[in-house]
Amino acid sequence: MSAPALLSVVIPAYNEAQRIGPSLERVHAHLESRGKPYEVLVVNDGSLDATGDQVQRFVASHPRFRLITFSPNHGKGWAVRTGILAAAGDPVLFADADLSTPIDVVDRFEAALASGHDVAIASRTHRDTVIVGWNPWYRRLSGRTFNAVIRMLTGLSVRDTQCGFKAFRRVAAQAIFRRARIDGFAFDVEALYLAKKLEYRVTELPIRWENADDSKVNVARDSWPMVREVMRIRRLDRAGAYEEPR
Repeated sequence: MSAPALLSVVIPAYNEAQRIGPSLERVHAHLESRGKPYEVLVVNDGSLDATGDQVQRFVASHPRFRLITFSPNHGKGWAVRTGILAAAGDPVLFADADLSTPIDVVDRFEAALASGHDVAIASRTHRDTVIVGWNPWYRRLSGRTFNAVIRMLTGLSVRDTQCGFKAFRRVAAQAIFRRARIDGFAFDVEALYLAKKLEYRVTELPIRWENADDSKVNVARDSWPMVREVMRIRRLDRAGAYEEPR
């Protein structure tokens, strides 16, 4: 019998000193409980607080965890791309530092990839998803409107491009993120756009979503910059920038 595959988990972090410690403890507890090989790469994206120091202390006593750090801040897309391309595992997934999508769903995502999909993404709009915490109607409406605009601009069929929990077979992760160019929050859209362009099979999975009160994303503030980035994705594609990996 062959050994279980190494799972790589990438966690981008920017100014997460208030919650990175408990999040890493939760990730460690769950992945250890599975009894399977894994690695966790925390990418410190130029944090200005004590995020790097806290992760470094955790890494010192947890050998399956690794810290990648750089400065100044480049953006979440840069951090995720850096972590995924440095990962050794198959599959590889990224998760937000606040664990709004709890790490214990990882088994379901691995199963989706093992069943024939190349990419498995968490979806807050899935009919079986459970939303926990404050989620006012205007946030839901703005999120749905944004995703509708994204689908119109890109031709994507997925209902939730922005949820911060996505898993990839290694071959897909390498092909997608070696081509990727977007450093900001629209990197998720670019990754899914490239998955479609490269004809990878994508599935959306239901989750339990725990709203974070101090989310880094503000829909009113960030939607237009993200739309501009999505329009840049189309320009890059027309210019042939995605034809070969960098």
